[in-house]
Amino acid sequence: MIEERMKSVTRPVVCLLVFFSASECVPVLFPAHAQERGIAGEVGKLTLTFRYKGEAVSRGEFKDRTTYDQTATIVCPVTAGDIASTSSILGPTEEQERANAQLGAAAKKQIDGISPKAISEMKSLDKQMKECKASGKSAQVCGMQVMMAMQSNPNLMAEMGAMGSRGKDAREAADKAVADAADSYQPWYNEGCTGTMTVNNTSQLDDPTIAGPEPIIRTTGTDKINTRDTLVTVETDLKRKQTRYMIIAPEGSFHRDASYGEKPTRQTLMAIPANPVVAGPYPGPIQSGSYEKKLSGGSYSVEWSFVRG
Repeated sequence: MIEERMKSVTRPVVCLLVFFSASECVPVLFPAHAQERGIAGEVGKLTLTFRYKGEAVSRGEFKDRTTYDQTATIVCPVTAGDIASTSSILGPTEEQERANAQLGAAAKKQIDGISPKAISEMKSLDKQMKECKASGKSAQVCGMQVMMAMQSNPNLMAEMGAMGSRGKDAREAADKAVADAADSYQPWYNEGCTGTMTVNNTSQLDDPTIAGPEPIIRTTGTDKINTRDTLVTVETDLKRKQTRYMIIAPEGSFHRDASYGEKPTRQTLMAIPANPVVAGPYPGPIQSGSYEKKLSGGSYSVEWSFVRG
């Protein structure tokens, strides 16, 4: 965890990484009970079934008609992540945004007085850290090497010490605001899903200038789904003991009949007419469930089952 990595080196290196290399070390504060409640690394599988049935009739002068009969089933492996203080589905709350802005202002005040020379030296140390990690060494070993380089520069150490005391009260107040605003979320991450999607749709134009009924054009077939995209994100709110599911509908390519002198084509369709679906919150941890949405002329649904291991 980031919090643990911060504890493995002394405060000056932490400040260096936070202020000058956000990609290396992001200042996230976790609740004190995060590690106790976390199950990071646990794996499971979500099997999701999408269904979409309905009929749509155009509202214009001509009543063109389309029917939808679509199903898809995908299997998505998921892995539990570390406890997070902010929701990856809902985003930060207003209180968290205010606290983060307060922290940013306090940090800016601390570094505003640093000399250009010291900033250049700190950026050089940051580059050294990146190059060390890129060589394959651990973050702890690289952190110790950077610390030794910093300690060999007394002028830089003095400026870092001054930075720590400058605006100390404002920084401590901002840190407290961030900690007070922190929530506790258990995310489950996905990368890639496999499955199939089947469609049996029809469309029929309504053109009164042409004698007789218009031909029915069918879009049909089954397509395999094999994607590395993230199609589902699950997040349990540990404080409120409830879980949300953010689901991206898969898509496939299907045969569409020839019509009005045109050749047959391939048509790309989503399993359901919504992207993304945010289902919940539902009471309890990650588990099996379902979501349904009524539409004019039909409905779509997503059902899922969850197994651990």
